[in-house]
Amino acid sequence: KILVLNNALNTILPSKTLKVICGNRDQQVQMALRGIVYHINGNHFVSRIITATNEVWVNDGMFNNAESTYNGKLSEMTIHSLSKYIQDDNSGPAVAMIYARQ
Repeated sequence: KILVLNNALNTILPSKTLKVICGNRDQQVQMALRGIVYHINGNHFVSRIITATNEVWVNDGMFNNAESTYNGKLSEMTIHSLSKYIQDDNSGPAVAMIYARQ
């Protein structure tokens, strides 16, 4: 199961985990951050992919032959650093966060 949060208005910060309450509030599901999509300079998108072992990879299809590059461990990143992508002259806010059930 996945959950995608639309952040086009940039009103929420990504969280490394979420607790989702289902049904009649009798079931809680723990969700882990697995991806973030950024809107870069108003003209293209970059993604961060987070593996089950919490490795973070970046993919910018316009650079690096569209190959993902290692970006570090999720535990070493702050919420604020995850909320915006900055690389050289390219920067942009997180516009979507993808979570998967743990």
